[in-house]
Amino acid sequence: MRNRLMLLIPILFLSCGGSQDLIERYATDKETTIQTETIGHVAVPTKAFVKIYKTLKVLECRKKTNTICKKGDSFVSAGSGVSIGIARKGSLLLTAGHVCQSSLSAAAAAEIKKYQISMHVRNIYNELRSAKVIYSVNGVGNKRDLCLLFSKGLYTKGVLLATTGPKVGDKVFALSAPAGIFHPPTMPIFEGRYSGPIPESDNAMVTLPAVGGSSGSGIFNSQMRLIGILFATHPRFNIVTLSSSYKATADFINKGFKKFLKMDL
Repeated sequence: MRNRLMLLIPILFLSCGGSQDLIERYATDKETTIQTETIGHVAVPTKAFVKIYKTLKVLECRKKTNTICKKGDSFVSAGSGVSIGIARKGSLLLTAGHVCQSSLSAAAAAEIKKYQISMHVRNIYNELRSAKVIYSVNGVGNKRDLCLLFSKGLYTKGVLLATTGPKVGDKVFALSAPAGIFHPPTMPIFEGRYSGPIPESDNAMVTLPAVGGSSGSGIFNSQMRLIGILFATHPRFNIVTLSSSYKATADFINKGFKKFLKMDL
C-alpha cells in the first residue's frame, strides 16, 4: 500500500545588463575546480556535483474508509544537481524544476491533507546540508524545467557557464546519480553527443543515458563548462534525453541570481 502511495507523489522522479559579470561573480574560476579526474587535458568538475534528497512527511490524512495514508509516514526520493558557485556563506545549486516540486498529484492529494517537504543535499565529501528553493520553473511540454537552490553552510565550489552554446555533434558529458547511485566521492560520469535544439521550446536533445535519479544532472561541453540541465528521457529508449537549452539555462541563472540577491537569507 505504501508503495502505491509513493507512486502517487511526483517528487524527484524522472518524467520522462551585466548578466555574464553576475555569473562570473558567484561562480569559481577554472583553476579552483581542477580535479584528479581528467578527460583529455581538461579537469572533470566532480567537486561541483551534489545529490539532492527530498523528504515528504505526512502530517495529516484525509479521513475516509480504506485510506492508504498514515500520519507520520515519510517518503524520500533523490535527484542530481551541480554547484554554480559559493555565495553568502553557502552554495548555489542548479537542478531540474520537478526535483523541487512541492505539490502533490491529484491522487496523492485525495489521501494526504497536510504534509511537509524538506530538501537536503550531499556533496562528494559526504557533507549533508539542508537546502532552500530560490527560484523554480516546472513547465510542462516544451517549457523550462529548472530550479535554483541555496544550501547554507555547504561550501561546494561551482562550475562556469559556457561562453557559447554547443553545436550539433559536439561531445557532451554528465555527472549523475542514476537510480540514486552515488558513493562519495564517486559518481557516474557519462559521455554522449549534443543532438540539437527541440524546435519551439527551451530544450535540447542529448544522447546520454538517464533514469530516475538523473534529473538535475549538469550537462557539460568538452571544456567542462555548463551548457544545460538534464530533466527527462524517453521511457522506451533512455539514451535519448532532454536538457534545458544553453540559452534557457543562462537566462534562468541570471533571473535566479537576481532573486537570490534580493532575498533575506
